[in-house]
Amino acid sequence: MEATRAAEQGAEATSSMSPRLGRASYLGERAKGVPDAGAVAVVIWMKALGERAG
Repeated sequence: MEATRAAEQGAEATSSMSPRLGRASYLGERAKGVPDAGAVAVVIWMKALGERAG
C-alpha cells in the first residue's frame, strides 16, 4: 500500500529531527537516531489495517 510506504518513510525521517514537544522533548539531541514512537505506532496501525482489508 502506497500510503503505508509513505508513512514508513515519514517515520524514519523523524529519526533525524530534534523533538520539540511531548515527552521526547526532554531528551533533546539524545533522541536523534531514534524514530518518533507515535509515528512508528501509526505505521504499525496502518499495516494492521492493510492486512485486514487485503
